[in-house]
Amino acid sequence: MMGLFQELVAIQREIYLAFADRIGDFAKTGNWSLLVAYLPMGILFGAVHALTPGHSKAVFATYGNDRERA
Repeated sequence: MMGLFQELVAIQREIYLAFADRIGDFAKTGNWSLLVAYLPMGILFGAVHALTPGHSKAVFATYGNDRERA
């Protein structure tokens, strides 16, 4: 299971770096069409980020496992 999380974190890092470069392009040119073209990347980044560890998922998973054992 940890391998999956590590893979998701690596994907998140790649998307973040690519998105940061594209936002830099927008900042340099001020071309709004670039920003609109890059918005799907931001959505993808958010989706991958939501799957990574944190956001209380670990707490809920642990709580659920403890209740099943009781």
